[in-house]
Formats: sequence, structure tokens, C-alpha cells
Amino acid sequence: MPLTANQFLLGVVLLLASGQMRCHAQNPEMLPEATARGQKQNAELLRPNRMVTVLDSQEIAQIPAMTVSDLLDFVGGVDARQRGALGVQTDLSMRGSSFEQVLVLLNGVRLSDPQTGHHLMNLPVPREAIARIEVMQGGASYLFGSQAFAGAINIITKKPTKNQGQLRLSAGSHRSLKTGYSQHWAGKKHQTLLSGGYTRSAGFKRNTDMQRGQLFGQSRWALNDSHQVQLTAGYRDQGFGAQGFYSSRFPLQYERTKTLLLNASWTSQRQQLRWRRRLYWRRNWDAFQLFREGPGFYQNRGGFLVMRADTAPGWYQGANHHRSDVLGAELDVRWTLPDETWLDLSAHYRLEYIRSNNLGELRPQPLPVAGSDARYTRGDERHNYRFNVQHFRRLGGGLSLRLALQSNYNSTFGLDLLPGLTAGWKPNGATKFYAAVNRSFRLPSFTDLYYDLGGARGSEQLQPEYSWNYEVGGKWRKKGVLWQASIFRREGHNIIDWIQRCDTCELIASNTTRVNMNGLNASLSWRQAPWQEKIGMRRLSLSYQYLKADEFTPPYESLYVLDYLRHQLTARAQHQVDRKSVV
Repeated sequence: MPLTANQFLLGVVLLLASGQMRCHAQNPEMLPEATARGQKQNAELLRPNRMVTVLDSQEIAQIPAMTVSDLLDFVGGVDARQRGALGVQTDLSMRGSSFEQVLVLLNGVRLSDPQTGHHLMNLPVPREAIARIEVMQGGASYLFGSQAFAGAINIITKKPTKNQGQLRLSAGSHRSLKTGYSQHWAGKKHQTLLSGGYTRSAGFKRNTDMQRGQLFGQSRWALNDSHQVQLTAGYRDQGFGAQGFYSSRFPLQYERTKTLLLNASWTSQRQQLRWRRRLYWRRNWDAFQLFREGPGFYQNRGGFLVMRADTAPGWYQGANHHRSDVLGAELDVRWTLPDETWLDLSAHYRLEYIRSNNLGELRPQPLPVAGSDARYTRGDERHNYRFNVQHFRRLGGGLSLRLALQSNYNSTFGLDLLPGLTAGWKPNGATKFYAAVNRSFRLPSFTDLYYDLGGARGSEQLQPEYSWNYEVGGKWRKKGVLWQASIFRREGHNIIDWIQRCDTCELIASNTTRVNMNGLNASLSWRQAPWQEKIGMRRLSLSYQYLKADEFTPPYESLYVLDYLRHQLTARAQHQVDRKSVV
């Protein structure tokens, strides 16, 4: 089983010792915490000078979804490609991006994984603990740094309002089982949420089984009217048969991942100044077997992996073991002036490092791998320093302007400047038009740089990938109707892709030539409109996105860059069966 008793108890101790706090992104491109639903939320959606989509707590409770990945399937413009059952692994794509080019945040804290974007959605947060999900489409590196190449998703957890407990249990075919318990405590100055759960499935065919245990906790303390302290902790341990996840050449792959999250934040407000200090740590363990070992699979016999008449090839030296860490510190200060004008200054330091028996440079002192005879013989690390300045100003006549500049220095790849400019015009209380331009980038993952196994080979010569992003759009809101539409273009260069130049050659990581993506998206939603009440319709929404890369025929087979949905249509309706029940 992926989660042992000792590990479960360790997670409990960490949660009880740490708790969590709720920490909102505090970014005006996202939405204020107070606007939870209905007309207020629709009004707030007119504020950002870009396309922003929100799933609120009411929608999350009513959507037939078991995991966070399932919830994202209901957001127009998001391509959440799930591998395996019950969200064991999900690759996210926005506006035709690769799975490495989308950033996920939890209460405003980055969850990027330097080993690979395949681990981005290793979230210990249960669906029942989520208050809302905010999706920002388009390049956002000038706000959040690397990985927000094509967009960002901020998952905001609930703030308990009363003391209560909840037990969840569901079961289904293929011996699937999902259990969970959550407990809320709410006081005048303190709120705490604790949650734990276990999920399993035998899979619909061989080597598609999975098991997962997870723990999550959050606490928030209001020290006084102007100071708040928030803490968060989470742990997730899962193992799964990775049937066809990475290559059809090796069908009996197996993977086990463990993820630990810890962060703390202190926010203070004094007159026009708001200060926020934040510390965070994310550790991910990954053990990957190209030839699955265990009962019914390969067995070690005299130094050889054997399964009936089949023997693993001699070049296979056993499982890949990786341990990646991200440690960060952030300081942000905002000076709010009259007429909603503000100036924001922030500094952010992040350390990313990895220890592995496959990725990185050889280390002089190998480290033991816990629970295994293997040793971490390789590794790498890089330091990142980010400085942001942002200014928002209303110019009169319904015009608003936001200027942003980020200076990013990475110890491996050097200095980058990432500007951003958005402009909006609101001719009346129901309509807004906007235009935006910004520059985005993404650092290569350690897998991109160093991986070498099973016919796939990374490249230490890789450089960051970049893009210029352009967008114009409009929004309209009135009487429960919200309409959004935009056209956009992403001009990318040095794009990182895994390519194959012949049918039998290796997959090689490479900075390909320019790849430009053009598209349009539109969404229309009705909520609490008068005509809906007459027929019992509670909510109706439609979203459509069209994507088209500039025509070119590369002299190679592209694994990721040209794999996108050209047409994506999302439709959702919720109908009230009678006056007292809603489904």
C-alpha cells in the first residue's frame, strides 16, 4: 500500500503541529475573497483586463465531480487530460500549451514542480475543502514568474464558518472505494479545517490500479484588526499502475509519488499600506519503475527482473528515484491611493533542487533513498530571484491602465525582464473592453535537462522558452447574464518540445523553432435571470474556444507542442426539479 501506518501518523503530527491558514493571492487580476456568488461575483468579473473564469463554492458543490481534475473539466478553455483513474495524474493545458506551461497555485502559493509538470496536480486538497477556483487565461509570467507561460489556476480553500464534521464514503465497480472525513472549527478569531481520505481502485484492466491516502489542514488566526497569521500543511501518498502513461513500448510501468506541502503567511494592514510575508516548502518524492515489480509482475531472481518467460533488458538498472524540493520566501507591499489607484512592490526568492539516481550531475556523496536499496547519486539546484513592480491607475472616462515589470534572475539561466501592460475601458456599468500585452517564459524542468531512459533523452543545452502574448476582448453583464469574448495570439520562440526525427530514433528534448498560436474564446452564462425562474433553470453556461497554430511542417515528430484541441465546446445546465430541491 502506498501509505504506511508510520507515514500516516507522521502526516497527522505535521498537520496538528502546523495547521493551515487561508492565504488569498491578493492579486487584482484574481477576484476579492468577499464576492462568493451571484450578482456580486459577476460584477467583480468585469474588473480584470483579461479573461478570468471562476468556479464558486455553490458550483463546486453541485458539479458531479470526485476530484479537482474533474472540476477543471467544467472550465472552458482548460484541457485537463487525466491519466488513470480518480485523478492519479493530470496534465493541464491552456490555449494550446504543453503540460509544463500552466501554473497552479494554492491560496496564492506556487505549486510548480521542478522535476516535471506531470506532478503539478499532486494536490492533497479534497474537493470538499475548496471554496473557489479562479482561472486566468493567457500569459501571466509578469505576475507569477516561470511556468505561468499560458495561464494560472488559483485554488482557494474554505474558511470554516461553524463547528461541524463530515464523513464521506463511496464505492463502485473494479473494487473502487473512496472515503474521507473532515472537521471544521470556527471561532471569532480562529478557524481550522482538518481533512483526511483514502481512495483505491483495482482498475478497469491490468496495471491500471491505484491507491492514495492524503491529509490536509489549514488554520487562520486574527491577532488583531490589522494582523493575520495563516498556516497550511498537506500530505499525499499514492501509487498507481502507469499503463501507457509515458510510452506504449513499456506497458507495465508503475509509479509512486509522495508530496508534502507547508507554508506560512503573515499579513498586516495599516492605513493605505498592506504587508504580506510568506514562507513555503514543497517536497515531492517520485519512484518510477519502467518494469513493474511485485506479485503478478516482475520478480528479482539472481539480479534479473523476470516475469514468466520475459526478462527485463540488461540496460535497465531498476527504478528511478527522485526527490525534488522547492523552498521560497516572499515579501509584498501594496500602497493603496484614492480612486482605487495602487502601487505594488514585491520580492521573491525560490530555491529548486533535486536529488536523483537519474537526473542531474554526479554528486560526490551519494545519499540513501528511504525504504529502498537505491541511492541518490545525482542532483542539481538553482536559485531564483524575482522582483516585481506594478501600478494600477484609473484615468477617467471609464479608462484604466495597469503597468507591470518583473525582473527575474536565475542562477543557471541568467536575467530576464518580463513587462506587462493591460488597458480597460468601461463605458457603462454593464460593459467593458480590454487589451493586454505581456511577455512570458518557462525554465526547463530537470527532466527536460537530464532524463535518459527508455529511448527518451533530455538535453543540458536547453534554454528557457519565451512568448509575447496579445489579447483584446470584451465583457458584458446584466440581469444574471455574463458574456465574455476575446481573440488572442501567442508568439513563442525557443519552445521546448520532445521531438523524434525518424520512426525508430530516440525522443530528444529540444528548443524548437518559433510556434505561434492564434485563437478566440467566448463564454455565455445565465444565472438567476427572470426567464430561468419560470422554467426552473438554475444555471446555464456555454463556452467555446478555437485554436490554430501558424502553418508550418516541422521536419520531426512533435510529442507535445502541436498536440492541442482545435475546437473545445463546454456546456453545462442545472435545473431545479421542484421548488425545494436542486440537482
